[in-house]
Amino acid sequence: MLLLPHSAAAADDTSPRMTIISNDFVLAGKFSKLQEIASGSNVALSVLNIDQDKDQDIREALQNTGFVLLDTPREEDSKRMHERIGGLLKQAGVPWVSISARGAQTGNGLSPSQGEQIRAYYRNGGARNHAGLFAYLRQHFFGEQSVQVPEPIVFPETGIYHPDYPDLVFGSLDEYRNWLGDARAAQRPVIGIAIHQSYISNMDIGHVDALVRKIEARGAVPIVFYYPLMSASHAFQIITDDTRKAAVDLLINLQIMYDASRHDDYAALDIPVLQALVWRESSADDWRASNVGITMGGVPFYFTIPEQTGLTDPLVIAAQENGEITLIPVSYTHLRAHETVLDLVCRLLLE
Repeated sequence: MLLLPHSAAAADDTSPRMTIISNDFVLAGKFSKLQEIASGSNVALSVLNIDQDKDQDIREALQNTGFVLLDTPREEDSKRMHERIGGLLKQAGVPWVSISARGAQTGNGLSPSQGEQIRAYYRNGGARNHAGLFAYLRQHFFGEQSVQVPEPIVFPETGIYHPDYPDLVFGSLDEYRNWLGDARAAQRPVIGIAIHQSYISNMDIGHVDALVRKIEARGAVPIVFYYPLMSASHAFQIITDDTRKAAVDLLINLQIMYDASRHDDYAALDIPVLQALVWRESSADDWRASNVGITMGGVPFYFTIPEQTGLTDPLVIAAQENGEITLIPVSYTHLRAHETVLDLVCRLLLE
């Protein structure tokens, strides 16, 4: 059984017990942070992984918990999860919710409306929402009526992120610029960073925060933004001004690309775009030593589709270290002799 730091043993024996079950697709760093939040919320949280734990370990955990959350981001994750432990959940009889991009599935007495409320906390994520989730469970499932339960913070479909902003996400470029202040917002260059909203919800955003700090330390302005992966055209409207001109001088794309429909959107921006990759398999040292690099399964999403969209020369900028994504430090000083804006950003990323 995968018990991360600050596991169920860290909570009081009388604390309500909850179990999260996921798979290898979700990085372990997320659950380390969740267990810290759970411990601070007086909830004993255990974490299991269907790709690592045996049926007996899962069965025992389900018999000793009061609530189960299945973290299944993709449709294929949900299918595999229910094939593997559907019978065990039925035997245990414990309330459960399966949370994915498509919605919430519930069982063993949990109502659909309760499932969607729990999903609102968990899918929007971030430390405040996860603390709210544990408070919600304590009040509604563990009989602690005196616990104050905040409403979930629901982030906009498209937003701008900054690690120093207490609410994390702005709904518009004007809101972000107002928060920066006139002097700071007027600085150049302005560097856009396209991310997935899941980086925020999973608290898996340390590498983006580090990139923001590097950019700001050199006097530039970061605009970290996200948009729905399968949205219609004009996905970059949040980083364009009133004249529909790009509000950034260069864009770093950290999104995995699933189709080439963004070609016209990128062309309309008329700025340099850097395709940045994250090596999720293991550490930076393993990446450097690998004879394979990106696996064949990742080629369509990291190479083929980006090239069809107009993004070339992808660059690996981060890797997984102990369940966390971290920037890879690389010397890039050979660019300095004839440094363009794109070269500058490459150096900011890698040094």
